[in-house]
Amino acid sequence: MRSTILCLIVSAMLPCAACDKSPDQRQREQAELDAKVAEKLHSEKMAEVRTRADEERASQARAAIREEDIRREATETFSKFDRERPWTQDLHDATTQEAAAGRVRALMSDPMSMEVRTSSMNSQKTAVCMEINYKEAGTYVGVRQALITPDTVLVEPDKNNVAHRVFEVSAKNLGCDVALAATKGK
Repeated sequence: MRSTILCLIVSAMLPCAACDKSPDQRQREQAELDAKVAEKLHSEKMAEVRTRADEERASQARAAIREEDIRREATETFSKFDRERPWTQDLHDATTQEAAAGRVRALMSDPMSMEVRTSSMNSQKTAVCMEINYKEAGTYVGVRQALITPDTVLVEPDKNNVAHRVFEVSAKNLGCDVALAATKGK
């Protein structure tokens, strides 16, 4: 806007100023005037660029503050929810463990004889780890582990069985060795 006004003023003054001057002098004055106008335009553009950059930085700072406020508020809200409703997770875990025990019982030849000694969730809450005792051919086999995930049910084979080592590795990978050890310590 300023540059437009400046150009109009220069254009209006140019015919009056050029009356008594030689063509060389008029060219020099015109060149000086053009240089001043160009310099003025350049300085105005640079000021606009600086202003935009300052506004952008301020906008980014405000956005960062808003994001931090939202993050803090969400953290406070979720932690408040967790404090006020801890029993819901325990209830969910208990329901999951009961369902897992039902899945193991379904595999037994004598489901009513199966006893659950200990039961817990692994730390990632992706598997139920149990110690069970059940009858096989009319006699109890002794305490064995069972690993239950949404996809599989693994019951610990006899220690003399080759598959026992595979079961141990699976238990360790799922974190059931730690979960059952923590249950025994209680």
